[in-house]
Amino acid sequence: MNDNVIEILRKTIQVKVLLETNPELFDFSELESYEKVELIQSNPKKFLKIIGIENLSLDEKVQIILNVDGRVVKNMIVISEEDLNKMTVHRYLQLIEKDFRKYIRIEKYNNLSKTYQSRAFLADPIWVMSNIGKPANLSSGDLEILANRKPAFVDKFIIQEVEKYTTTYDFWKYMIKYDIKYQDIFLKSTKTVVHKTDVRNVCKLYPEMVKKIDKDTLADSKLTVKDWILLLDNIIDNNQKEFVGWDFSEELKEIFRLDATAELLSGKTKLSKRFENSIKFVLDSKDEVEIENEDQTVI
Repeated sequence: MNDNVIEILRKTIQVKVLLETNPELFDFSELESYEKVELIQSNPKKFLKIIGIENLSLDEKVQIILNVDGRVVKNMIVISEEDLNKMTVHRYLQLIEKDFRKYIRIEKYNNLSKTYQSRAFLADPIWVMSNIGKPANLSSGDLEILANRKPAFVDKFIIQEVEKYTTTYDFWKYMIKYDIKYQDIFLKSTKTVVHKTDVRNVCKLYPEMVKKIDKDTLADSKLTVKDWILLLDNIIDNNQKEFVGWDFSEELKEIFRLDATAELLSGKTKLSKRFENSIKFVLDSKDEVEIENEDQTVI
């Protein structure tokens, strides 16, 4: 019987009726794993019974748990301790990310590599902290994920020692969104930020932070004074309504003036027309500012 005949005959079969009356005629072993999962997704109770859980491989069971939600799957598919022990690390991590408390085992966690322990930690940091302890190292990417998913955890357990970590724009964006107090914490912690651009972008995202900058911000900062002056010029110029009637304190202006002079004299920075204009803008045109190109000092 050729393929064309088979295709024609297939149109004459009432599959739904046949499935109900003669399920034994269906050989589900011929299906790919993803096809079995798709059938079970359509009607978990019905197809788990017809296919037979005992006919599913361990990997197929895990795929169903990962892709089919609902009480039926949770109740009918059991992953034994033996199954957990012979499971690949990749599948095990997927399983605990789906239902951490159900499948996590302290011994298996301890046997994971540091990279995989970090991934497991992100799935349920409270459990890991309570049963294992905090990982020795958390990457900037780990912190981003925690700040996004569990900012309250960061607030309680991480931020007190944030100077130990490397942070990013996204980390601070998520934490400031969680609580405005993180604007102040950010300004005290810019040295932890991996790139200067990230510091600039956080400040541009929250231009009102400019008003909170003080001598301590400048004294322990990722940015040089020149960097700050150019950044503040840009932010204030692009958010003029925010700064109507506001000005830097005379103390801060003096710090800008003296530190900019020191940077130029030490050769750490070079004078440019943009820097000259930014200094005048930040110090305010009311201040008497002169830039001498010959010795590159600021007065």
